[in-house]
Amino acid sequence: MLDKILEPSSLAVIAATTVQFALFLRWLYRRVRNDELMHAFVADMATSHLPHIYDLLARLCDQQGVTRPPAPPICWIDGHSVWVPAYNTTGPVCVTWGALKQITWAGWARYCDEAHAIVSPAWMDKEGRAASGLDYAALRIDTQKILDMPSPS
Repeated sequence: MLDKILEPSSLAVIAATTVQFALFLRWLYRRVRNDELMHAFVADMATSHLPHIYDLLARLCDQQGVTRPPAPPICWIDGHSVWVPAYNTTGPVCVTWGALKQITWAGWARYCDEAHAIVSPAWMDKEGRAASGLDYAALRIDTQKILDMPSPS
């Protein structure tokens, strides 16, 4: 029996199987690690960054003399911010209460009263365009035009 295992053809099969198994374990480790990193990122975004973003937006409104609208009539425990990492034909997929939740487009239209997007020049190529085609320079010009508009009275 040991003679058959040590034959070159058997050794080739054993080597290929061992390599495939090692690659599978590597893929499995990376998959689990990516999920752990995504969970840590979402938790950090929700607990550390979103509250500061809202605070800075309020300060920016006050600095620019923009009158903020009153709080929306529907309030989820004094407001509820969610991160939307994806969307599909049904609607946005958000991270809320520790899990991914599908929202319909009708639900989004009914309950969402504001949305924010994070854009970084680090995502741009040498010409100032993102892979999606976003022109960062044009976005900055358009944003400045909005900031230069007189505030509604």
